[in-house]
Amino acid sequence: MIQHSLDSKGSSSDPGQMWNTRRAAFLKCYMINANINRAILPWAQSIIAGRIQAESRSSRGDPGPQWGLEQSYRAPKPVTARRDVICRAQHHNLVSRMLILRDSRRNLLPAPEMSETLYPLHHTVVTGQIRPPAPTLDHKRKEKLMQSFRSAVVSILLSLLAVGAAAQISSFEHVVLVVQENRTPDNLFYAICTSSPCSTKPNSKQYDIQTTNWLDNDASGGITQPTSVPLTDGYALVHSYHGFNVQCDFNSTTGACQMDGDSSPQCSGCAFHYVDNSTGTVTPYIQLAQQYGWANYMFQTNQGQSFPAHQFLFGATSASSAANDAAGIFVSGNETKDPDGAGGCQSEAGAYVYEVTPPNSEDTTIFPCFEHNTVPDIMPSGITWRYFTTTDEDWNAPVAIDHICQPTEPTGGVCTGSEYVDNVDTNPKDFLTDIGTCDFQNLVWVIPTADNSDHGGKNEGGGPSWVASIVNAIGQSTCKNPDGSSYWDTTAILVTWDDWGGWYDHEPPTILAQPEGDYQYGFRVPFLFISAYTQAGYIDNGRHDFGSMIRFVENNFGVKPGILGFADARASDQLANFYNLKNAPRPFVTIPSRLKAEHFINDMKPPQDPDDY
Repeated sequence: MIQHSLDSKGSSSDPGQMWNTRRAAFLKCYMINANINRAILPWAQSIIAGRIQAESRSSRGDPGPQWGLEQSYRAPKPVTARRDVICRAQHHNLVSRMLILRDSRRNLLPAPEMSETLYPLHHTVVTGQIRPPAPTLDHKRKEKLMQSFRSAVVSILLSLLAVGAAAQISSFEHVVLVVQENRTPDNLFYAICTSSPCSTKPNSKQYDIQTTNWLDNDASGGITQPTSVPLTDGYALVHSYHGFNVQCDFNSTTGACQMDGDSSPQCSGCAFHYVDNSTGTVTPYIQLAQQYGWANYMFQTNQGQSFPAHQFLFGATSASSAANDAAGIFVSGNETKDPDGAGGCQSEAGAYVYEVTPPNSEDTTIFPCFEHNTVPDIMPSGITWRYFTTTDEDWNAPVAIDHICQPTEPTGGVCTGSEYVDNVDTNPKDFLTDIGTCDFQNLVWVIPTADNSDHGGKNEGGGPSWVASIVNAIGQSTCKNPDGSSYWDTTAILVTWDDWGGWYDHEPPTILAQPEGDYQYGFRVPFLFISAYTQAGYIDNGRHDFGSMIRFVENNFGVKPGILGFADARASDQLANFYNLKNAPRPFVTIPSRLKAEHFINDMKPPQDPDDY
C-alpha cells in the first residue's frame, strides 16, 4: 500500500500522463480526507510555493524573494471527513516530499533537479490545474531521481503515520483503578513541598498541602506542628464513621467541619504526623504527581472505612439497594469476621455491617450481601473487566453483590456466578503477570496486599514501588491492542486511596444535603491521573469524589455519565480536565522505585488483607 502511494504509475509511459494520474488520485484523496488536509495543506503550500518560486527565478537569473514561508494559499474546501488509509498514506507522502524539498537547501539533493521533479505536484495543489512536468528532465532521469529519495520518504512517512494513528484515539482502550489504603494528602504527600510549591490556597501550579500549624483542639493555642513518621509506622488509627465525626468537629452554625479533631484519642497526637521521605520511600508517588495529574480536592465519597469505600469505587454506592441509596441509608463500616475469613454474600449467618440512617444514626445492621447495579453491569457488550484483590472480605467489592456472586447458599455459601469466577482474582500480583502475557482487560481494579497497601500499622513500605511497578508494566509493555496500538498510548491509570485512615488533613469536605448528607462526603484522599495524554505537572483545583471516577469510566466507554443513579449521578464532573486526547501521546518515562515488578511477581508469601480497623 505504501509502495503504491509513493510510486503509483499509469499505464502510459508518458511523464505527463503519469503526473495526471497521480494528480487525480491525490485530488480524490484530498476531497475525502478533510482532517489531514486542514492540518497540513496551508503549511505545505507555503513551503512549496516559496521554494519553487525562488528556484524558478534563480534559474532565470532573477534573484526575486529568497526562501521564505510568507506566501500562503487557500486550500479548496473539503466535502467530507471520511478517513481512508490509502489517502492518509498519500497525504503523508506529500508532507514527506515537502520535508525533503526543504532539506534540499542543505544540499541533500540538487535544488534545480528537485524543483523540476516536484513542480507539477506543487502546481496541482496550488492551482488545481493539470500541468505536465517541465521538459528539462527526461522520464528515465526523473525516475532515477525519485528512486534516490524514496527510502527517505518511506522513513518519514512511517513516522508520520505512527504519530498520526497514535494521536487519534477517541477514548481509552483500558482504564485501571488502583486503590491504595488510608492516607490523606497532608500526611502522605507532605514531602512534595520540598521540590514543588505548596499552598493552602493553591493556584494551578501549587499543591494544596499544609506543612505547619495543623489544627488541634486539644493543643495549647489550638494548633500543633506536625512531625514525621515512617510509612511503616505502627499506628492503626480510628477511621470509622464515629471517627469521622470526631475529626470533623462539625460546626452547626457554619455547616462545615472545623477539621481540628483527633479521631484516635487513645493514641494522643498520633494523627498529626506526616510520612518521612528522607530515604526516598514515597519518591515514586511524588514523581507520578509531578509528571502526570494531581487533584488538590479529591474526597472519598463515604465518611468511614474500607468496605463501604470499595463499594462506592465499584458500584457508586454502599447502600444495599437502589431504594436505600435514594433514602440516604448507607452501609458505613467493615463487616464482622467469619471464622473461615469469608465475606460478603459468602458470609456465615450472623455476619453484619452497620448502616447510617438519617438523621445521623448508626444503629441498624444488615447482612453484607446487596443487590443493585454496579459498573460492570452497565458496560457495553464486549467491554471486559477484572478485579484483583487479596480477599473475599472488605476489599473485595464484587463478593458483596448478590447477582455477581450467586452464592450456593443464602449464608455460608460459595460464589459460583460466572461474572465472579471469571473476573475476580484474589492474587494482586497476577495483574503484573497478565500484562507480561498481553492479557489486559478494558476495565481493571487493582487492590494491594497488606505489605504494599500504605495502611498505617500494617504495611512493609512496598506501596510506592507497587504502584510504580503497575505504571511501569503498562508503560514499558511491548504488547499491542488488536488495532496495533500500544498499551501505554491507550490506557488511563487512576490511583487513589480508599479512605483517610485517621490522619490529619486540613481541607473540610463538602457535606451534601439530606438525605445523603449524613454520610457524604468524607475526608480528602490523594488522587493521581496517569496517561500519555495528561500534561506533566497538571494540578487540578476542581472538587471531586469517587463518583467522579465512576463518571469518567462511564463516559469513556460510551455510557451516559450518571446512569447508575448513585454517587455517579451526584458528582458534577468526570475528570475531563486531566487529559486531552487531541494531543500527541507523551512517550513513557520509567518511574524509578526501590522494588521492581520482579519482587512482587516472585513474592511467594500468601497475600494478606490490609488491616480493617
